[in-house]
Amino acid sequence: MRFFFLIILSQFFSLFSSASVIENGFKALEIHDYFKAKSCFYKAIKKEPAAASFGLATIFVRNNNPFYNLDSAFKYCEISVQKFDLLPSKKLLQFESFNYSKTTLHNLRQEISSKQFQVIRKSALTADFYAFISKYSWSTELPTAYQLIDSLDYQVALKANTAIAFKIYLVAHENGAYQKQAIQLYNAREYEEYTQPASVEGFDRFLKNCPNNPYFTQAEDQLFSLVTKSQSLAAFDSLVRFFPDNRNVTVAWRKLYQLFMVTYSSGRLQEFKEVYPTYPYFDELETAINRSKINLLPFQASNLFGFMDMNGTEVIPPSYESLNFFKEDLALASKDGKYGYIDRNNKIVLPFIFSSGSDFEKGRALVEKNGLFGYIDRTGKEIFPIHYKDLGSESNGLIYALKDSLYGYFSKSNHPVIPAQFEEAFDFINGFAKVQVAGKQGLINERGEWVIPAMHDNLIPFNDSIFVYETSEMFGLITNKGVKKTEAIFQEIGVLSNDRAIIVQNNLIGFLDSIGNVSIAPKYDLITNFKNRCKFSGEYAIMRLKGKFGVIHKSGKVKIPFSYSDMGELSNFIAVAKGKNWTFIDLNNREILKPIYTKADSFINGFAKVEKAAVQLSINLKGEENIPFFFSELIPLNKNLFIGTVNGKKGIYSSNGKEIVAANYDQIRQIDTDFYALNTNQTVDYFYLPEMKIINVKSNRE
Repeated sequence: MRFFFLIILSQFFSLFSSASVIENGFKALEIHDYFKAKSCFYKAIKKEPAAASFGLATIFVRNNNPFYNLDSAFKYCEISVQKFDLLPSKKLLQFESFNYSKTTLHNLRQEISSKQFQVIRKSALTADFYAFISKYSWSTELPTAYQLIDSLDYQVALKANTAIAFKIYLVAHENGAYQKQAIQLYNAREYEEYTQPASVEGFDRFLKNCPNNPYFTQAEDQLFSLVTKSQSLAAFDSLVRFFPDNRNVTVAWRKLYQLFMVTYSSGRLQEFKEVYPTYPYFDELETAINRSKINLLPFQASNLFGFMDMNGTEVIPPSYESLNFFKEDLALASKDGKYGYIDRNNKIVLPFIFSSGSDFEKGRALVEKNGLFGYIDRTGKEIFPIHYKDLGSESNGLIYALKDSLYGYFSKSNHPVIPAQFEEAFDFINGFAKVQVAGKQGLINERGEWVIPAMHDNLIPFNDSIFVYETSEMFGLITNKGVKKTEAIFQEIGVLSNDRAIIVQNNLIGFLDSIGNVSIAPKYDLITNFKNRCKFSGEYAIMRLKGKFGVIHKSGKVKIPFSYSDMGELSNFIAVAKGKNWTFIDLNNREILKPIYTKADSFINGFAKVEKAAVQLSINLKGEENIPFFFSELIPLNKNLFIGTVNGKKGIYSSNGKEIVAANYDQIRQIDTDFYALNTNQTVDYFYLPEMKIINVKSNRE
């Protein structure tokens, strides 16, 4: 019994003793007596692990004592957490007096994690933050930790700046703060890594492997640019053959078609069809082939122009301010004051952006923008950039050009050949070009070397190797090697016509032969319009000697004596004034009709215009009067047709006076062998000579 009592008494004193130690520890802690508090809590750790561990953790978390140690604080705090839920209610009530409760334990725990977090947040290692997260999985600092990990991983990706680095970040941080930026950078780096340095192969690999990359269309464009860099037929051919899915393939097809047509011929369209059976605009091609086989003629309606066929059927509606004929299957057209080019399908091939333009010839056209000129091909590529003030046409493979203030010469592909150094420049003819320096003209060869120094007022080609030069308003001859053939002793040297050129010396007319020698010495009268009236036509020329007209042969011999007071144009039957009247003679000076006319023109194509009894008539070689001559002008079209002018309007008439085309037109002009354009201010009709018919879209519409 006594032994049992001693045991109970011992336990009582033990409990009382541990309770007193805990209480003393918390009292010492309250007054910051950390040495005593630490000693007390260590003594009580076995008996009261929850409260003692709480006390020790509190000491270790505070940095105002020498025992500050966050790892130790964490250790004892976690012991306290583990033991807390095992405490009986009586103990919990007892410990609340020491400010030890679930709430204070939670706060202590958070304080420890927060202080630990402040230590590691300066770290640049994500491993440190992951360790913190693992160790302090309950901490309120976890979101910040994850944010810092996100930021650190993003910085690592930025530093590496590779597609794989950004990919790793994106996989690890599906909801990361830098997802948007990382995706953008990933796509950019992926694009660059595939395509740099730029090559067709690189862009092709990128397009095959990265179909969802937002740089996909840019890669398509870059691939297109690289493949078609030369803008050649072969380049566009490669694009459509090897990259048919490229988004620019339609552009390539269009340009391929136009470049194929550079070497234009009537069968070129069919050839294109055979070479490129997969051409995506097959219907257009078929229409173009069909329309290439017919003549399309511009017509005018309501002040706008369109195209019609030979039957007057409208093919392209009138919607243009002006239209040229098709040349090489393209027609120059204008809209809103600007010029462009259309094809036979009325498709705009080159936009309306030019101030003026020329017809295409050999696959190129001269165009103007804002007062400057250049050459373009059928795709719109500038063969000569549009920045020249003046541009010549190709001659001997060279083109003169004025960019700033002086002219130079370029090859047809725009490579400089002769440096800019001339005030004026002209086309090359037979390997030589006239140029001007300091107000004087000279001659250069294709290498830019002077063959005739710039010392003449003017230079005019005489034949393939001789030039007429002008000095002080007098003329002489000089060879293309700079050797003077004659001094400047002539008042005039005309152009060669039938191997003879008129010369004027001392107000008398003579002739040079084709090599510049005097063949007929100057002795004939200088008459009005001598350049036209006295030039040789065939073997003969009309001249006047001492006031009388006659005809001479190229040899200088007289063919028709100088016995007529006036004479018409040279023909097989010449009108001559005989006394007060006019008659007609042949080249043997035989009179073929009686001199009964008060005025007459020479016969042309078997008819002559005469005046008799104040009435104008047309007669034939028999003197038969065919047409009452009410025309103010009569111009032969051929042996049977004339253009007649009546009251200022023009029409077409047969030799017997029959009206073929009524005189309703302001102008009648030949546009090729078989066609004549019939123009008024409002309309354009056509006269088709082989069928003797008028083509008029208006009449077709009716």
